[in-house]
Amino acid sequence: MLATTPRYLYPIAFGRADRQTESRARPFWKYNGPMNNELDTITETPAETRKRLRAQAKAARKALSAEERAQKSRAICQKLAAQLDSHLAESESEPCVVAVYSAFPWEVNLAEFIEHAYRRGCTVAFPCMMEDAHGIPDAPGRGMREPGSDPSAQRTTQQTMEMRAVHSEAFRTNSVPFLNDPLKDYRHESADLANMPYIPANELGFLVVPAVGFDEAGNRLGYGAGNYDRYLSQLTDDCQVVAVAFTEQQVTPIPAEPHDIPLPFVCA
Repeated sequence: MLATTPRYLYPIAFGRADRQTESRARPFWKYNGPMNNELDTITETPAETRKRLRAQAKAARKALSAEERAQKSRAICQKLAAQLDSHLAESESEPCVVAVYSAFPWEVNLAEFIEHAYRRGCTVAFPCMMEDAHGIPDAPGRGMREPGSDPSAQRTTQQTMEMRAVHSEAFRTNSVPFLNDPLKDYRHESADLANMPYIPANELGFLVVPAVGFDEAGNRLGYGAGNYDRYLSQLTDDCQVVAVAFTEQQVTPIPAEPHDIPLPFVCA
């Protein structure tokens, strides 16, 4: 919203009928300047820019056909499988804990990569939204810290989700409650979680992160709730983190915040 009225904007007066509902109506402005969106982008706040770019990336993703999404997802899964194999070959600890996600229909589908991780003997974990989520102290210098705070001071970011181990049979039979209802918030005493133990972030060896949009620098746009921003603050360099998206989801530079962590992207 503009704080002052530029010389090329002027108000349109309300007519008689409009005056009757003036208390419920908002005055609007007629644009009488250059016919481009330069003014909009100049006056945008970082939050407004992220919102606009998020909508742009969602629209580009939605425009893909089901066949295109499936083909691209398979290509991404093949690249992820190669990266995991390389990571396992270099890792000194076996088995590796691999954290993934269960895709919505419009997202990169990781099913083939998940099956590959199970075949390699990995423990596979999925995100679960939790009202009383466990967390561990942030990695040095990471987390949503206040401006001017000591970056070396230990801090624990309040988490909103946890990673929980899921057996292959439960995944294949679609019998995981928090994957069937991913937006539901659970609590630790929930019987639905009894056979799906919590995995601390510092035990992960490989993490795949979904994205709504991304830019050339590896800045990521999520859905806006900050769940992964909080979660990533716990990770150290011992965990290999990869974000995935379709190439159509790339946008112009995303305004980064101090806690943002650029990620390597695997795309198709």
